[in-house]
Amino acid sequence: MRKVITVLSLILIICANTNFAQNKLGFEFDYARFKLDENSVYLELYYDIREGDLTPVKGDNVFVIKGNLLIEITDKVKKEITYKKDFPFQDSFAEITDEVKAKNMVGVLGVSIPKGEYTLKLVVQDLNNRTNSKTVNENLTIAPFDEKNASISDIQLSLGIIREDANKSSIFYKSGLEVTPNPSMMFSNKLPVVYYYVELYNLLTDSQGKSYKLVKSLFNNAGKLVSSSSKPVSAKGNASIEIGSFNLSKYPTGNYTIELGLVDTLSKKAMVAAKKLYFYNTNIKAEEYTAAKTEYVGSEYSLMSEAECNKMLDQIKYIAERDELAQIDKLDTYEAKKQFLFTFWSSRNENKVSGINDSRTEFDMRVQYANKNYGYKYKEGYKTDRGRVLIKYGIPDDVERHPVEGNTSPYEIWTYNSVGKEPNVIFAFGDIGGFGNYLLLHSTKQDEPYDENYIKKLQKR
Repeated sequence: MRKVITVLSLILIICANTNFAQNKLGFEFDYARFKLDENSVYLELYYDIREGDLTPVKGDNVFVIKGNLLIEITDKVKKEITYKKDFPFQDSFAEITDEVKAKNMVGVLGVSIPKGEYTLKLVVQDLNNRTNSKTVNENLTIAPFDEKNASISDIQLSLGIIREDANKSSIFYKSGLEVTPNPSMMFSNKLPVVYYYVELYNLLTDSQGKSYKLVKSLFNNAGKLVSSSSKPVSAKGNASIEIGSFNLSKYPTGNYTIELGLVDTLSKKAMVAAKKLYFYNTNIKAEEYTAAKTEYVGSEYSLMSEAECNKMLDQIKYIAERDELAQIDKLDTYEAKKQFLFTFWSSRNENKVSGINDSRTEFDMRVQYANKNYGYKYKEGYKTDRGRVLIKYGIPDDVERHPVEGNTSPYEIWTYNSVGKEPNVIFAFGDIGGFGNYLLLHSTKQDEPYDENYIKKLQKR
């Protein structure tokens, strides 16, 4: 899946966070480790060099800046240099403007690194002023990804991800996407959306009846969970891509941590990748940001469209309590709908520390299953009788299917060993019209339709 890149590529980007770096020579870097083979890891290094900090020299009616980036990777055990290379670069300008000073040179390097403990050294040198340089040292652990079990790569933070019309010739093109890195890991209210790219491995070979979900969480500097959501993940092969985003526009200035957890829904085992970032927001003062706001603002519910709210409100009626149903009927504003959904699911989250709302995850998986298997003509699966029962009571312990039998229409009998305190509950559905729309004809569940002679309704006349 990986093609090793042996040269450094650089691109100029106008960044909105150019005032963050305080060093004379602004230089930031980040890295992410991806699966390559059983012995090695594909290491991507991302660079951000601020051009305005390099010394311009006038020549031939233009100003020229020259620099060099040295990358050196040393095996700490063998005390040998595994990789070392210089990457000289230069740029020229007709004049030194504020726009030129705001330019950042962003690049990426990919290299194959075998298992081991390393020291990563990066040195940026201003070739027009040798005293102007910056050196960064980082300890680096390389451990090949599991070849048999599901796993998750590091997180790459991005300024933007293009799916449609991605430029295949871009240095940031990979896996059908154009992923522009943000090596500084700094964002602001001018660039409030944090995009992420991550790879998942071995979901197919590790499936064997397992199902997975991806839980994305955001923690503030105090370690408090401020946003969390999850989605089912399907096994599409031995490697798949997940991209997404966090909107930080309503959060105060501070350090945040993104966590992406690949969770086995059967064993509850989770493989977690995390990445720290800094968000600078001039629109919100920290002292004005209350704990209550922290929990709601920026959550997936606060960012939902009204159409998404309406659909979820329609779906949760199957599991809502009587007083909640009364509240739903009275929701008359877009904001009220979002607030209600946030409260509804928060009250059902029994695991607030980890940020994994199992109730919401299970609900989403049931809705997805119903839509996939029980849709009828233009009716979504969750709106059918079988969809409603599955969402409300879960997957039955046994399904007895009866196709066309003589003069009897197709029907199904679902059996639950127990529903709440009621044992041995059955639901009988029949396709009376013969077009795949199975109606609930009989059930032994309290408050559901009861008709022990339902077979007569299935008999064709």
